[in-house]
Amino acid sequence: TMFLYDLDTGAVHELAHAPHVNGQPVHGPNTPPVVSKNHVIWSESLAPIQQGNDASLQNAVVRIEDLTTGQVTTLATKAGQSNLSWPWACWGQITSGSGGYVEFKNLVTGQQEQLHSQPATIALNGSSVVYDDSVSVYFIDDITKGANNPATIVQANPAQEEHYEFVSLSDRLISWRQDDQQGTVWDRAQQRIVILPMTNPVQQPLSWSGQHILVWFDPETQAQQTYDAQHNFTPTPTIDVIDTTTLPTTAPGG
Repeated sequence: TMFLYDLDTGAVHELAHAPHVNGQPVHGPNTPPVVSKNHVIWSESLAPIQQGNDASLQNAVVRIEDLTTGQVTTLATKAGQSNLSWPWACWGQITSGSGGYVEFKNLVTGQQEQLHSQPATIALNGSSVVYDDSVSVYFIDDITKGANNPATIVQANPAQEEHYEFVSLSDRLISWRQDDQQGTVWDRAQQRIVILPMTNPVQQPLSWSGQHILVWFDPETQAQQTYDAQHNFTPTPTIDVIDTTTLPTTAPGG
């Protein structure tokens, strides 16, 4: 069951819940909700999806709710991996069990664009998009320009020794998780990789950027983590937060 919490009123209401078959919730592709400008988008399964059964993919849908009116609209069927940065929404459109593309739609003007790729994760910021295929992170500044604005690779590892995922995007930064001991982000203003300061390097550092915020974790020392594990404590990393509007637009010495 998915709920929405109103930060102004404190009210909680149910957005959606999984149908049940034989007393158990239906399994299938699902995407966590994304809220933008009084709208929330998500994807869910309306009935079981069976591996190898293309017809059952019709049960995967993308929905959006107008939080001011409560109206719920189904944006797509045979779809998932939805995201929203009002007025732009996107989702993975399935053409067969193994084929598909990303559909972008301006929910105000109706303009639609397509990305003929199947990203592992994807994020929107207005008409800008970032996505990954596990071995590279790609950025398109303006999806509406189509072929006139091809994707730029901002991070890559052709040897496939690292794994990139969980991309996020703001008007200033691109963030992701990677198999490394040092977190990095791409600075859209300075057009370069920036290494995040971390006291204790960790495997698979994760950062997140959105609106005007950058957040990343600086873990405890290895000794403290070992102590926590031995005493059934949950490790408590330091959460670092930066207001990206305070960042310089030129590199040091530039």
